Amino acid sequence: MACYRFSQWQIGSNILIMSKYIVTLLELLKVLASSAQVQLSYLDSLGSPSVDELALEFEDLFLIASSKLEAGELTSLQFENLEVLDSMFDKISGVDKHWTTSSLCESAEWEEIRKLANLCLKQFD
Repeated sequence: MACYRFSQWQIGSNILIMSKYIVTLLELLKVLASSAQVQLSYLDSLGSPSVDELALEFEDLFLIASSKLEAGELTSLQFENLEVLDSMFDKISGVDKHWTTSSLCESAEWEEIRKLANLCLKQFD
């Protein structure tokens, strides 16, 4: 498991000191909240054409979210919103049609994931 240290994160003119876990989480949430084209570009930058990589990266971070809640790095509201997003990924898990490029671009489920990721991001403002 990765060791997360602290890093600076700039929101507007404010510079915040956050754990690298939170910075990594925020960066992924920004991708998940973005358009399908941004998400596809992100996947290309990873060298992975597979749409499920987005869910896998989120799952890696969500698996330790409860310990980050206990450590005080996440608020209960932030954690609850992450749980809702995780539930959405669980809902589409195992259904092949949701893990295609066309689904990423056109499905209501991926649009809901974008909305939930945006809601998660707002909890960090």
